Amino acid sequence: AQKIDQTFERCAEKHIWAILRAVTQLARSLGLSIVAEGVETSEQADMLTDLGCQFAQGYFYSRPLPKEEFNSYLDRYETTINFKDSQKKDDVTLRIGLPSFSAIDEFQESTMNFLTERPDLKVNILCDTSDHLIEALMLGEIDVAVILSAGPLELDPVHAWVDRPVWVGRRDIDLGKDAQVPLLVHPEGSPFRKRMLDGLRKMDRSANIVFQSSALQGLVYALERGLGITALQKASISQGERLNKEHIHVLDPEENGLPVLEPVLCGIYVRERDAGAVHNGQAMFVDNLVGLFDSFGCEKVS
Repeated sequence: AQKIDQTFERCAEKHIWAILRAVTQLARSLGLSIVAEGVETSEQADMLTDLGCQFAQGYFYSRPLPKEEFNSYLDRYETTINFKDSQKKDDVTLRIGLPSFSAIDEFQESTMNFLTERPDLKVNILCDTSDHLIEALMLGEIDVAVILSAGPLELDPVHAWVDRPVWVGRRDIDLGKDAQVPLLVHPEGSPFRKRMLDGLRKMDRSANIVFQSSALQGLVYALERGLGITALQKASISQGERLNKEHIHVLDPEENGLPVLEPVLCGIYVRERDAGAVHNGQAMFVDNLVGLFDSFGCEKVS
């Protein structure tokens, strides 16, 4: 088991809790139980629970007790736990994680349409990079996530597709085969950013990041003004109504001295929960996502 010392918990500084998050994530990935000691307040208990701690000890729960009082304390505490568990089961909130780059418009629109058809289902939606989404999934902070990655992750997807990104730019852009490539990039953690930079590096072609945006519309804005080129999912091009196809098109790598980009893994990742209504809503939402990915024309691998 991994034990967290009370000196960490008593510190309110944000970077200390960031360290705790990293430690608990490592422990969970190694299959270790996590025990927090010296818990003294409800705030500490809640934060440690959010981090994924399964066990805790401290004055918040009880001070040391004589043997004769311990059994009655356990009876009272078990009743409290059962009551809290029943409350949690009534809180059937489906927690969804969506990527904050690439074809986010399609994912968000599909999610909103799904929720319109299920007004009884409460949801929380987190839009973030793949690294943060997989961490949130492992910590139990979300139930289902769409994650785009440059390769296999620690968790296995319930469904997975492979999509090969393509270079996109204005029709009149002149890159030259030896000139520095002006890049419009996704944020750190995006597999599309990684594929672009890795590909150019392998062919010894220099690049200059001139624009960064987490949203598809931001990249489209920069593309239309000829600021540079970027890599997108084919789905963003074939289904993205925001793209002005009179001016923007797919660039031929050979003609422009660009590398052929390596594929991106698109996966649906699920964390099982006990609440029946959430489970049913989760299954229906996953089916909805499968239909969306299939419409993109990606190659399904699992």
